[in-house]
Amino acid sequence: MMQLSPDEPAQSHTGQDVGTPTCEDGQAPPFRPLGILTTTPPTRVRRGNGGLRQQALTDKDRRERSQKREIILFAASQQSPERLLVAVAGRPGIAVRLMIDAAGPNKYLISDHGGLAIFTIAIPQGCKELEVMVQASDEPDFGADIRGFDKPFRVVVGDDGTLEAGSETYLTSSGAGSVTIVGGRPLMEPKQDPVTHPDRRNEYESSSRFPDGQKSISADRQKRPAEGTADITLINLALLYVVVNGTIDQETHVPLGPLYLTSSLEQAGFTVDFVDHQVLPRLHPSCDPFDIATTVCFLGELAPVIGISCMANLLPFSVLLAKELKRLFPEKTIVLGGVGPFAVEAQLLAAFPWFDVIVRGEAEHTIVELLRALRSGAELAAVPGIFFRAENGNICQSCERERIRKMETIPLPAYSHIDPALYDAFNVITSRGCPYRCSFCSVAPVWRHRATQRSHSAIIDEIRFLHEQLGVKQVLFQDEFFYGGEAKMIDFLQALSASGLPVAWKCFGRVNLATEGAMARMADAGCTQIRFGIESGSDRVLGRIVKGFDVANAADTVTRAARIFPSVETFFIWGFPFESSDDFLRSVMLMLRFRHIGVNVLTNVLSFLPQTELYRHYQNGGYAGKLQFRQDSAPSVVATGHEVMGGNQTVPPRYQHLYDLVADHPEIFPGFSVYDHDGSAAWKRNVMRKLNFT
Repeated sequence: MMQLSPDEPAQSHTGQDVGTPTCEDGQAPPFRPLGILTTTPPTRVRRGNGGLRQQALTDKDRRERSQKREIILFAASQQSPERLLVAVAGRPGIAVRLMIDAAGPNKYLISDHGGLAIFTIAIPQGCKELEVMVQASDEPDFGADIRGFDKPFRVVVGDDGTLEAGSETYLTSSGAGSVTIVGGRPLMEPKQDPVTHPDRRNEYESSSRFPDGQKSISADRQKRPAEGTADITLINLALLYVVVNGTIDQETHVPLGPLYLTSSLEQAGFTVDFVDHQVLPRLHPSCDPFDIATTVCFLGELAPVIGISCMANLLPFSVLLAKELKRLFPEKTIVLGGVGPFAVEAQLLAAFPWFDVIVRGEAEHTIVELLRALRSGAELAAVPGIFFRAENGNICQSCERERIRKMETIPLPAYSHIDPALYDAFNVITSRGCPYRCSFCSVAPVWRHRATQRSHSAIIDEIRFLHEQLGVKQVLFQDEFFYGGEAKMIDFLQALSASGLPVAWKCFGRVNLATEGAMARMADAGCTQIRFGIESGSDRVLGRIVKGFDVANAADTVTRAARIFPSVETFFIWGFPFESSDDFLRSVMLMLRFRHIGVNVLTNVLSFLPQTELYRHYQNGGYAGKLQFRQDSAPSVVATGHEVMGGNQTVPPRYQHLYDLVADHPEIFPGFSVYDHDGSAAWKRNVMRKLNFT
C-alpha cells in the first residue's frame, strides 16, 4: 500500500483563485499534466512537433468558459527515484482527497484560499506502478458533492527511474499545459521555459483583473548556464518594492554583492547559476514576487548548492522560501548570506533546520572555500566565517574571516550575468565599511567599523566598462564613506575629470566633512545628487546616537548643497528610545525647513536591527520601554512589499503567515518591532502622516 510521506503536510501556498494559466504556443509543459476536474467543456488539444498545442476557442466555448470554472488541476513529477511530487491547484474553498492504490489512509488538503499545494509520495524500492485517485468536494469532510475522475491515474516507474504518468485519454484539459507546479524535473520532455503562473495581484487591485494569457514565468533574460552544469545557484533576494497609496513603487538596482561573489567563484573555477529575484516583476508584471510558489517557479532548475543573499526586510521571506526549497529538494545544501542574517546566524540555524550553512560578513573568499569543502567532504569547521549545523545537530561557528585588505584582489562584479535593460540604477562602490560608530547603524558593524578603499584608477576603469560596454550614463556611489575627506575627494575628482567619461553620478556625503568648495567641484565633475544622513533635529539626540555633528552643522551644509546640486536628499529617523516630545518636534521643524528649500526629506521609524549598538543596549535593559510588534505600524522595512502604505498600514491576508513568523520569533526579527508604540510612537507616526513625511 502506498502512503503519503507523513512529514510532508499538504498546504496551500497562494492566496487567490488559480484562474486559467496558459502555456505559450508550441511549448510542451515541463511537467506531465494528469488531468483536470472541470465543469466546463475542455479545450480541444492536438499534438505537434513542439508538444501539446491549444486550438483556438470558439465563441461558444468562450461564453461557456466565462460562466463556469475549473475545479482542480493535477500534475506529477519525480523528484528522485524514491519520491514522487504531486501538485494540486484549486479554487478557493475546495477540499481535495488524494488516494493511493484506491485505498486508505487518505491525505486531505483544505485549500482555504485556493492556489497550489504539493504532496510528496514515497515510492517503495522496486515499485514499478501505482494508481492515484483524486476527488474534490466543497465540504471539508467530503459529506456530499464529491467529484472525481472515473478512473485512477496510472503512474509507471521506468527502468531508467523516470516516470510516465497518465495517458493521452486524460490529456483533455482546458489546455493540457495549464498546470501550475513548483519544483521537480521534467518527466519526458526536455526542459522548457519554466511554467506559467496565475495572476496573483494584491487585494487592493481586486476590483480589476489583468488580461489572461500572461507569459511564462522564467528567468530567461539572466544568461543562466546549461541545465545540470552549475555548482551553485546564487539567488539575490533584495527587492525595493512597496505599495504607496495603491501604486506599486519599485526600483531595480544592480546587485553588486552577489555579483562580486559570482565573479570570485568563477575565477576559482566554479560554474555559477545567478538568479536575481528583483527582476521577476519586470519580466512578468502580473506575477507576485512575494508568492513562494511563483518564486520557486521563477528559479527553475537549481544546482546542488543553493545560496540565498538577502537584506533584513526580506529575511522572513527568505526563511519561508528556503523551507519550501528544502522540502522539494532535501538533498541540496542551502546557504544563507548577506546582511539580513547578520548577528542572528545561530538563532536562525536553531529555529529553522532547513538552513545548512550561514555565511557572515565579507564572503568572496568564504564562498569559494565553502564550495571546495562541500565538494571534497572536508570539515566545515576549517572554513572561516560561517555558522553551520554539525552532523550531531549542534550549531557551530568557525573562526572569524579576516577582512579583505586590498579590494583590487577581487575581480569586478560578474556583469555578464545580468541584462542591463532590466535595471534602473547601476551602483559602484569606492570603499567598504565606515569608521564611524553611529549607534543605530546596521551597516558599519558588518564591516567591523573599518573602511577599506579602492584605488581611483580601479573605480574609473569600472565606470568606463559600464559606460562603454553596457551603455550606462549614470552611476550611484552607494558606499557610506564615499566622501572620506576633502583631499581624497578632490584627488578623485581630478582623476575622474581627466578620464573624460560623460557619466553623471550620485553619492552619499557627511555634513561634517563636505565643504562648499569640494561640493562645487563635485557638481562640475558630473555629480547630480548628494545624500546626507541627518537622523535628528535635536542636538541631544545627535549626541546620544554618536553622529559626530550638530544641528547647526547639518543645516548649514544642507543649505549650501541645495544651492549647488540639482538634487539633495536627507534621511531622518524618529522613534529613538530617548527621543522626547521636544526632540521629535525639533526634528520635524528641521525637516520642514529642508523641504521648504527644495530638499527631499526621507523618513523612517527606528528599526532595532540585531547588530546595532542600540539593540544591544536594549537587550541589556538599558531602556525602560519595550519593543512592540504591530503589523499595522511596523517600520517601513517591510516583509513583503505589499504592506499598503498611505493612511493606516495594512497587510493583505494572504501574507499574514510572514507576519506570524515575525511575531513567533521576535529575537530573530527585532527590526520589525517599534519601541514603545502605544506610549510614544503612535502619536509621532500620526504627526508624520499629517505632514506627508511617510
